[in-house]
Amino acid sequence: GAIGVAATTDSGARASFANAGWGSNYGAWVDISAPGVEVLSTTIHDECSLAMDDEDMTECGYDWYGGTSMATPHVAGAIALGLSVNPGMDRQELLECLYNTAKDISDVNTVEMGRGLLDAKAFVECCANDAPSAQPTLTQRPTASPTEEPTE
Repeated sequence: GAIGVAATTDSGARASFANAGWGSNYGAWVDISAPGVEVLSTTIHDECSLAMDDEDMTECGYDWYGGTSMATPHVAGAIALGLSVNPGMDRQELLECLYNTAKDISDVNTVEMGRGLLDAKAFVECCANDAPSAQPTLTQRPTASPTEEPTE
């Protein structure tokens, strides 16, 4: 199944471009929220519309964008990081870590924004807590030839 992602400002407030119709950015369908306002993204070379303070960065194929299309990759990337530290996690375990580590943003929003704001660091730490040990289990190598008598 899909994960419904809403776009927020860096502080967790619902993005101002949000509406209740097409492009909806809040409500019961939202599972989690993530930053989606003024996100630096790559572009096709020379397709830049905004000037930046850093010297000519936009001429190099970068620009600022906003929307759920900018918020959703934050969640997908966090999930990929979680799986990288614990590849054995199933979907339910991932979702539990994702939702249980989200920051409460109800104080800056008057509408439902899912379980809260993605906290990627806390999410990856949650995934790592249940990960199997990175230390390999060493076993004794068999001898080249059998022993004459069994040992105790």
